[in-house]
Amino acid sequence: MKNYNEMLAATRCLGLKVNYLNLDGNLHRVPTDAKPKSFNGFYRYFPDNQTLYYGDWQLDITRTWRSEHSEQTQSDRFAIKQLMDRQKKQQEQDLVLAIQNARDFYNSSQSATTQQYLTDKHIIAPEGVRVHSGNLIIPLVDLLTAGIPIMNVQTIWPNGKKLFMKNARISGFCFPIGLIEDELESLYIAEGFSTAMTVHMITDELVLAAMNAGNLESVALAARKRWPKAKIIITGDDDWLTEQKTGINPGIKKATEAANAIGGFTCFPPFTAEQRKNNLTDWNDYLFSASGRKA
Repeated sequence: MKNYNEMLAATRCLGLKVNYLNLDGNLHRVPTDAKPKSFNGFYRYFPDNQTLYYGDWQLDITRTWRSEHSEQTQSDRFAIKQLMDRQKKQQEQDLVLAIQNARDFYNSSQSATTQQYLTDKHIIAPEGVRVHSGNLIIPLVDLLTAGIPIMNVQTIWPNGKKLFMKNARISGFCFPIGLIEDELESLYIAEGFSTAMTVHMITDELVLAAMNAGNLESVALAARKRWPKAKIIITGDDDWLTEQKTGINPGIKKATEAANAIGGFTCFPPFTAEQRKNNLTDWNDYLFSASGRKA
């Protein structure tokens, strides 16, 4: 097919992990770069009008690629709309089930005392963190809903491997460490749990763990909505080695974008050049890795 390589390139550009496209007119689910072990990506080719419909269910992104010589009929548009409606309904059903699974899993876990990941990071388990089968269970909550309900959980294995509840949402949710009050003068937002716990140890103030750099801005927006007058500081990571390889420092970039979105501030670990070369990136590294080795 003349435009096959263009379609394949378009799906890969969105992050779909595909080696080839099956253009049989059926819906195909595929892994993504962000979630290579899950099938959150999808595509379907409509041969009659040479249209490829593709996207990422987890990120709620859909795209349509069409041949410049094709014409989209009313029947084609109806078929695509039906597919989108089915996907949205399935996504909503999966999300409801995932939230309930996260809450059931959290409620079945026990209070955390000691665990290897905590030991390696030189931190203790704050209130709310639990353990299940030797793994830490970190609840992600919705700050903007009454009762601050649990919407997802992150499981951290003793070796540091991290997983979220399948099909549960992450965007805008966080794990708060410290006292949540109606009025706050200031609060902090950090990427991961161990960094957030470290910042809380340093400041003794409320710290929100966004769980990853991509969620910093969404959590910051939620925090600004709940505490409109508070000073919000994004304690970002410094991904210096990544910057040397790719030209982009995602920790600094995402933290700066989050701060700009809410009129907040940033605060990065003041690493030396030697510490950066040793792959120290966050505030946990800065506080507990004076030797220059990654904690």
